[in-house]
Amino acid sequence: MLITRRVTNKKELEEIFRERYRIFVERDRDAPIELYPDGIMKDECDDNAIHIACYDSLNASLLGFLSVVLKLEEKIKLPIEEQHDLFIESGSAEVMRLIIIENPNVRLKGHILNSLLKEIGNVVREYNLKRLFLVTTKEAYNIYVKIGFRQIGPYRLYKNISNECPMSLEISENMDSSVYIERELQFCLFFPEIKNLPIKYKRKRKKGKALIDGI
Repeated sequence: MLITRRVTNKKELEEIFRERYRIFVERDRDAPIELYPDGIMKDECDDNAIHIACYDSLNASLLGFLSVVLKLEEKIKLPIEEQHDLFIESGSAEVMRLIIIENPNVRLKGHILNSLLKEIGNVVREYNLKRLFLVTTKEAYNIYVKIGFRQIGPYRLYKNISNECPMSLEISENMDSSVYIERELQFCLFFPEIKNLPIKYKRKRKKGKALIDGI
């Protein structure tokens, strides 16, 4: 059984930041190691972000997580604004650092992802958000387009390492955001690895049914 909740405990947050470091810095080299000498990938925006994590209810092991940075006042700047020289109105949020920890059970990964996305929907409703933002690489670009995100600026190097573009999603006033996000991302269930949403994908048809396999 999965338990997905917002994390505020210092020890649990440190576990998330260390896992971030292992994935983004050590494994994929998407962020410079010199910025995080203590092995903890924590940025200034994390102090005020909403951190959401999914745990195994049996052994309390961390299965996946993400962060949501809110902009409820004009004076607040989202990381995407600074990275891409944008001005974003209040009533928005940026989704960051989505990771599903390695697990041989592909179907379980899909359930973990859906559980995290439902909590994003809860955040959207709670704060009456009008737009969601994120940055993505070229490999994941088409996935976000399918969901409904649109590109709002050119690709730029993040810390001179990772080439990323900014994207946004308009939230309809009549939209049940949690149901919408979950429905549009059901195909993610079949991805063998997810980090900042699935990295690469292709569609195959077998006996009339569309399947999605990782590359």
